[in-house]
Amino acid sequence: MPRYERLKCVACDGYVDLNRKQLVGVGLWKLFLSARSLKQVNSDDTGCTDCRMKYLNWLKKVGGDFDHYAEHSGSSVHNTGYIDKQMDTDVGIIEQRVEINAQTEIKSNTETIMIPIERCTKSHRECIVCGLRDGSLKVLSKDQRTLVFVKRGILVPAGSRCCSNHLYNQHLDFDSISQIRADQMERFICDANRLQEILNDFRLILVNQKSFDFDNPYSLNDQDYYNVTGLHRDQFDQVVKSIKSMHNSHNRSIRVAVAIFCAKMRLGVSNDVLATMFHMCDKRVISKIIHQTTNALIKDFAPAYIGFAHISRDSVLKSHQTELASALFTDDNQQVVVVMDGTYLFIQKSMYNELQRRTYSTHKHRHLIKPMIVTTTNGYILSVLGPFFGDYRNKDAKIIQHCLLNNEQDILKWLKDDDIIILDRGFRDVVPTMKMLGFQTVMPSFLNGRPQLTTEEANESRLVTANRWVIESINGKIKQWKFFNNIIQNSAIPYIEPRLHIICAFINAFASRATNNTHGGHEIAMQMRERLNRKNDLQQQLIQLNNKNNLVWKKYNGEMCIFPTMNEDDVRNITFGTYQIRMAKSYIQDHLTQSILNDDAMEFLVELCTTREDLVRVRFQSRHSNRKHHAATVQFHIMNEDPIRGYYCTCTSGAREVGCCVHVAAVLWHLGVQRGNIDQNVHPLSAIKLMEAVHDSTQYSRLHDESDDDDDDDVRYTINQDYIDNSDDLHNATENSDTDSD
Repeated sequence: MPRYERLKCVACDGYVDLNRKQLVGVGLWKLFLSARSLKQVNSDDTGCTDCRMKYLNWLKKVGGDFDHYAEHSGSSVHNTGYIDKQMDTDVGIIEQRVEINAQTEIKSNTETIMIPIERCTKSHRECIVCGLRDGSLKVLSKDQRTLVFVKRGILVPAGSRCCSNHLYNQHLDFDSISQIRADQMERFICDANRLQEILNDFRLILVNQKSFDFDNPYSLNDQDYYNVTGLHRDQFDQVVKSIKSMHNSHNRSIRVAVAIFCAKMRLGVSNDVLATMFHMCDKRVISKIIHQTTNALIKDFAPAYIGFAHISRDSVLKSHQTELASALFTDDNQQVVVVMDGTYLFIQKSMYNELQRRTYSTHKHRHLIKPMIVTTTNGYILSVLGPFFGDYRNKDAKIIQHCLLNNEQDILKWLKDDDIIILDRGFRDVVPTMKMLGFQTVMPSFLNGRPQLTTEEANESRLVTANRWVIESINGKIKQWKFFNNIIQNSAIPYIEPRLHIICAFINAFASRATNNTHGGHEIAMQMRERLNRKNDLQQQLIQLNNKNNLVWKKYNGEMCIFPTMNEDDVRNITFGTYQIRMAKSYIQDHLTQSILNDDAMEFLVELCTTREDLVRVRFQSRHSNRKHHAATVQFHIMNEDPIRGYYCTCTSGAREVGCCVHVAAVLWHLGVQRGNIDQNVHPLSAIKLMEAVHDSTQYSRLHDESDDDDDDDVRYTINQDYIDNSDDLHNATENSDTDSD
């Protein structure tokens, strides 16, 4: 390799490192070196750091005796025989005298600029983050101080210190950088060399900055962690600390490996995209890292948060069983109430015919697999069973029967006699097996071809749905991890089970429970039990009045209806939940029609009875069928302390007394809470606006024949509406066909 001649100081002949050289330039620094060496010094010569420090000490001692060299830039130095007679002093710079603290500040030898910059404390005995004094303090490096200035715009003097607990991997963490506060404004004087050095430091920081650098503690904030990994920063750190069976490698750390796995689950992107995001070679490296992380998490993290073995029955009874479920279904304090249901994970259509047949669901008409979820009544996941095939032979009842008879994950050892299992209607075929094993089952009632459940059946079904909804909440939380919400590639099917266990462990460890008021539902349970055996008196009254033809209804705008004033708590006390209220707002919006009197206004049509002043009725369009309507009737009394005297709806569960259906809730909310007022301000992203962005092929304009020839023989085809209106026979036949299908 070629050798380069080392630089020497022009004054003392000492060797000078390339990165520590001090150019002579012009002005007092050149004059000082010339006087010290007793020889002529050129502007491009080099001085060493020692000579530079002696020069600074000399400046302090002589005070302002040589300021006239800077003030008279146009003069030349003729009295010294040691410097160049052509010394261009008018080009020399005014070297500002500043207060020199220790020996860390170096005066500029070229033109300087002064910038007011916020500065933190200069004390070497105080932490710049928390202000702690005389603790275990660490000196901040130049890179750390530069990064603080880049991130916060606060100048950190050399020699500043911080507590060791603010450092992560020898760097200030993100939270500590955010806590640094500026004490005062300082005049920062910078020459060209210093400015070049600062720019180089900034350039190196930007060049080395990665898109997602999880090894860099100040690269991402807490929200960035959650957006990429689905975990907050402290949660992510807890997962990393739990891993013992995986170590850092030459191309990734444990933190980066966990981040890649979580990003895969959270974002559902391809391995190629992850390779670009995390600066990896290719997708094969990403695939290997995800596989290693999956094995490590299954071994070190998941067993503590998922599976029947990780939690005892006593812990469930104490912390994860709601008072509502216990009061409604249990007879003693040792009975556990669990909820079971399956969820769907959609996969690709396979080229292998047998796999294609076994994963095709005749119910969903898609290829899928079904894991079975078992949770407590507050939404804590006890275990995940499966996944199972999605064909007709693997119905929900068959899956549960398989798990019980084969004692999957020792489920029979954990469950005890007389435990209550809440199920959906799809599990009806497994009820005999569960009773044979000593378990009690509860599920909603069946219509069995009837249009409506009886009041008793509807009341009992409401008790079930008031506790079963948590399983739907858990399924929604699982689908928030986009890997399980998207169509899963068939190549990933072998890894679905461990990944699903890990995500469910994340939900148990870090997510909030589906219901936070675990011990506060006793009063609601007593109210529901009190109404359990009630009859729907309004239903009987309406039947009698209809038989006598004593009911005559007229339509009015809802604003004209005199209805009792209610608030949200009043409606919630009737519905026993918030689901009906959320759904009611959609029904209200769907029921709005254009006003006959004002084209720019909307109205909410209600029907008032001409023979009974205490009745109001609203006909809602079914959200599932265009041909079905549900009439919700409310009986009220303005002067009573409890103004709502009764309610009834023609929908499937409209006769119940334990709570009410969403149609009745919509009437109570719009007339009682909103007082019939309609909010005309529609959010730009509202679903109503979305309807305007999609075209409707059933809407068309009339086409007219502009020719004077009215000969019918010339008409080959037409979409004129008049031709359809004249087809009375076809129209009547269509109406009869629709009526029969109802």
